[in-house]
Amino acid sequence: MNSTVKSKEAGDFLSKFIEGLDVATAKSIWKLGQILKTLESSMALTAWCFHLYRETVYGRTGKDSKAELIEFLERLDDGAAEGGASGVLSAVLGSWVAWDRNNLEKSVPRNDSVILRHLTLFVTPVSARTLSNCPDVCRIADKNTTALRAVTATLERLSARGLLQKFNKNKYQDVTYVMHDQIREHYARSMGLFVPDGAERNHYQASLYCTQPRDLPTPSMEHFTWVRDIVMHQIDVCRQIVGEYYSKNDPRPVQIETISRELRLARAVAQSLQATYGILRGGFSIAVLARLPFTEEDVEQKKPFGEFRNWLRRLINAANGLDEMIDKIDRKIEKRLENSGIKNGEQAKLREKRQTLSYLRPLFMEEIAWLLNERGLVSFVQGRTYDAVQHFHRAHQLVRHTRDASVQESAYFAMERRIRLNWIAAQIDRGNIVKARDEAVSILDHTAEFDWSTRSVTNLYARGYLALSDHLSGAVDPAKKNYLSVIDGCNEQGNMRGVAIFRRHLSDLYASQERLDDAREQINLAVAAAARSEQQDVLHGCLLTLASLLGRGGNPRGALERLDQVDTYGRRAGILKLQADVLRMRAEIMFQQGETDQSAALVARSIAICNRHGIRLRKLHALILYAEIIQSEGQDEHARNLLIEARLKCERLGYNTKGARAHRLLNRFAHERRGQTGSLLSDAARTTGSAWS
Repeated sequence: MNSTVKSKEAGDFLSKFIEGLDVATAKSIWKLGQILKTLESSMALTAWCFHLYRETVYGRTGKDSKAELIEFLERLDDGAAEGGASGVLSAVLGSWVAWDRNNLEKSVPRNDSVILRHLTLFVTPVSARTLSNCPDVCRIADKNTTALRAVTATLERLSARGLLQKFNKNKYQDVTYVMHDQIREHYARSMGLFVPDGAERNHYQASLYCTQPRDLPTPSMEHFTWVRDIVMHQIDVCRQIVGEYYSKNDPRPVQIETISRELRLARAVAQSLQATYGILRGGFSIAVLARLPFTEEDVEQKKPFGEFRNWLRRLINAANGLDEMIDKIDRKIEKRLENSGIKNGEQAKLREKRQTLSYLRPLFMEEIAWLLNERGLVSFVQGRTYDAVQHFHRAHQLVRHTRDASVQESAYFAMERRIRLNWIAAQIDRGNIVKARDEAVSILDHTAEFDWSTRSVTNLYARGYLALSDHLSGAVDPAKKNYLSVIDGCNEQGNMRGVAIFRRHLSDLYASQERLDDAREQINLAVAAAARSEQQDVLHGCLLTLASLLGRGGNPRGALERLDQVDTYGRRAGILKLQADVLRMRAEIMFQQGETDQSAALVARSIAICNRHGIRLRKLHALILYAEIIQSEGQDEHARNLLIEARLKCERLGYNTKGARAHRLLNRFAHERRGQTGSLLSDAARTTGSAWS
């Protein structure tokens, strides 16, 4: 609600009209029970209705009319009956649109809808200058006014109506505006955009790989494209300003006017970068990107995960460039202060300007850590494990540097633990299972739960990664127990993404024990959970495990159909580890059918992808399969050397399930060399599992 609105005045909106009315009129008003009940539940909604009445009814007649008041409330009552508070808000906003269409002067820009659509994306306060740099907003300028003036006039009008919160100008920032959360949610849902829930509105809460936003509309590629245009344009403008600043080399002595102009530029860049961060923080996450639908037309376009990673990279680089610009301005001020000929008045102004420099840093430490964590998550989902581990490590180091030595409560380190959880997932993909297990145990120790405590999300997922580490290390019983516990916890929270991820791992565990019926039951439940939550990356990972089970069950045609589906999604979304898994599993099926040359070529391509991006677990799995294939072609010595290398690597990393398999194959090769015959082909059909088995 706008600061100029007195809450008491808005709260007395109805009572001041009801007092002193005749009995018939009072009864007419009190019959409108739905609107009265709705307004009582929301002071902000009452204020918006009051603004609308004051300007469109009372402002037109100059006096309180009983008939017009009742008519006004009846319109709102219809909206309340249809959609509660949301219906009333729709009626209020629609009434404003109709009023402006009929009553605003022709010279006044009518761009409220464009501005409100853009403000829906910005979860942090934004200046008129930043808004005017958005591509669609730039087009509202005409011959009579610039885009900046048109945007400023519209923002002031919306602020006066209480629809926006206005923050006045000070020496650190320009005038900024932010939309009320209730209005933002209304617009976002009507536009089919992402709407963060209460917990997601914490701008410093780091995303987790296993979590998902709840009760959200399905995003569209049009939404993604619109946000991409805004983000890229904002960053390009900032880079252009910073680049032009560095390209200038003025040999003349520095003047205070020059410093003032450079500070204004730095402030504009800082506000644009902060607004861009707000868009990314409030509009996208891994779980949102995973729900984007793909069509045939999207195949040749840039992949959304890669695009999002590029946004994060460019934003961080632009922020670093602005930091360097601020440091250079600081050095100029210092050099000017060293000049003994300047007057005391100028010295005072320069010192004041120097104090403002620290407020022009575009991002806080925690915000940079959030960006690095998001970039690591995108890299992890894509299978760029080298990048993911490094980004998580950098984010963790930044958060650790903000620690206060006097604070020992574990609750203060929630963001740090979330980043560590993502780092554990990347380390497992990287193959560092022992290191990942130790880190999971550490998080469990620091998030111990008691009967009176709320359930910790980080504790829940740390137990899941502990189960996965035990599973890969061969400790099946504790892994199964923890998997079931984590699945129950995710179900309680309504987190279907987490349910699908850990049911898939449980299915792999059952498959490694030859409990194929149990494995099929779990993977079918995982597919259903991923489909229900529209988590496409997890869904297609589950389809890989289903394809593996179909192949082992003697249904290669069904397995290949699933692999075709996963391969199409993997290429369109740019997810490298899905592509690597598809290549390896095609090779397995072709090897079972006797196509050794083609299967060897496919698995070699899978190994190349894994080797390039550091996906070591999948690489070892594919390497063992490659050894089986070349041994069947008579390359016994080469196959033996590969298996010895794979076994040693697995033992060193703690990947005992695959290490044991490599050991069994080495023994089998030794028996064959002594003349004992055996069928490697049937063994491959019996023992080959999915990437996590």
